[in-house]
Order: sequence, then structure tokens, then C-alpha cells
Amino acid sequence: MKSEERQGRIVEVILNGESGALDKHALAGTIESFLVLRGLMPRVHVTARGNEVPRLARQAASSDADIVVAGGGDGTSAAVAEHIAGTGKAFGVLPLGTFNYFAKDLGIPLELDGALDVLANGVSASIDVGEVNGHLFLNNSSVGLYPALLAQRETTYRRFGRSQLAAYLSVLLVLVEPPRFLNLTISADGHLLTRRTPLLFIGTNAFQMDSFGSSPETVSSAAS
Repeated sequence: MKSEERQGRIVEVILNGESGALDKHALAGTIESFLVLRGLMPRVHVTARGNEVPRLARQAASSDADIVVAGGGDGTSAAVAEHIAGTGKAFGVLPLGTFNYFAKDLGIPLELDGALDVLANGVSASIDVGEVNGHLFLNNSSVGLYPALLAQRETTYRRFGRSQLAAYLSVLLVLVEPPRFLNLTISADGHLLTRRTPLLFIGTNAFQMDSFGSSPETVSSAAS
């Protein structure tokens, strides 16, 4: 979708007030002004809590919006995308979270003006997503160690605030007393694998895998 084709289109923007360190209320006016000046019709919502995002995403999915935008981190993007996928609406991202792996993988600028320029002038493209038990995921789905780490990270965030340093502290706290090993049987590409492991991680985001020091080659070698 080229910029001239976006003129007059309605853009529903959902900003997660709990995501990242920036004040989303302070950003709301900037986002609205930027999009209005480029001929778009924005409706900007700022949530008080992250658990309000799915409700706003469901409303946006059934609204007259042409583009629905998630403003926050990877969790915010996934929560909005789950309700927008398959609706025919375009999905946009403003990377305002801590790590923003999804935006980085797509090449979306991390600076707000750059990301807004992509919304106003970029070209739409289809992307692959994953699904587990009826729930869509953008970066990964996992059981075991990684979900425990994410739960600890939220606890650490509440105590020390959201930052990459707090996220890394969460890793250390989980490793002090890691979850029990899992006994898994996995069927993949016609092969049956039996493994005892603390973690099953299914990733769709190459940028995130690289940041973890993993690649398709190393994963394939470990599973062989």
C-alpha cells in the first residue's frame, strides 16, 4: 500500500501504557499530529494496563479502521496481531517496548519518527506467523525455562522498572532455581524425537534467534 493510497484512511493506534519506559500519554499527541499531517485519520488509545490491549484490539478488528497499530513491545504486537490477522486490515508496529525483536526483524526503525514514516509511506507486505492451541505468535512459543524467565521478568519489572538490565537480572534469578526438566516427544518433518530438556522453544524470528546466539544450523545440529 503506497502513501497516496493511504490518504484518508483510518488508523487505530493502541499504545500500551505499561510497555517500555516512555510516557505513552506524552507520545499520543505527537503520533496523532504526525499522521494527520500525512493525510491519515488516527484514533489513538493509551491503555493504563497491558491487559487492556486485547480488548482494544478486538474492538479495532471489528471497527471501520483500515490500519491497526500496536505501540509497545513484542507482547503488545502479538496481542494486537492475534485479533487483526485474517481481517483484511493492515497491521502496523511502533516499537516502544524493551527489546522490540519483531520490529527489528522487519527492519522497522526504532526511532518514533522513523516508525511513523513507515506507517505513512511504507509498503504493505505479508509475513509468516505461528499458532499454538489457537493462539497466534510472532516471535516464539515455548514451554519450560523461557516462560519461567518471562514470568520472573515481569516481577522484576514491577520492582525495579522496565529496562534491559532488569531483564538480564531476571535471567540470573531464574537460573538460581531453574524449572524441572521436561520429557518430550516431538514429531517434526516426519521424524520422531524424544528429548529430556528444560526448554522447548519454537522461534519464527531470525533476529531474536541471532540475539540468543542460535541459528537454524546450530538448532538442527543439536536436534540430530
